[in-house]
Amino acid sequence: RRLARHAASLFDQDGKLVIDIDTLRVAARSTLTEVLSCRENRNASGIVARIAGDVVGADNFLPNMGTDDYLSCLSRAALEGSCKDTPVLPRQKVKDTRIALVEHFREGRFVHPAALFAPDKVALLSWLAKNAVAEDDAADDQVEDPEAGDTDDGEALDDEAFREAAE
Repeated sequence: RRLARHAASLFDQDGKLVIDIDTLRVAARSTLTEVLSCRENRNASGIVARIAGDVVGADNFLPNMGTDDYLSCLSRAALEGSCKDTPVLPRQKVKDTRIALVEHFREGRFVHPAALFAPDKVALLSWLAKNAVAEDDAADDQVEDPEAGDTDDGEALDDEAFREAAE
């Protein structure tokens, strides 16, 4: 039902497809959210969801994690790791490091590297190896002549035979 609602948002009241890139992006993102889970243990779509998120630029929609609420959840090691690529140096007290990071990211944006959608290279290569399409498999999916059996008017050549079989 929710997927249908996302698709329906692409049409106007007269049933005409509305070509609006922003609406399309929202519908696509919402559909992917319904179908894919970034959790590795939920429905095994984790890496696929992360790839899809990376492709559609989902990182740009992540919230600023440079806030006291978020940073207070991090361990000391993770908090100090968040200082990387910033002028903020780890402080003696974790609280002081957190305050300095919050101040640094007040005007900017911080997304913890673990939250980014691009999958880990090792995990991606492992997934690719397990899911690689063999040439034999790919050949089975191919249609030798996509236009075979069609006439110029798009009707199948054996249309009459199908009608006889149906009677």
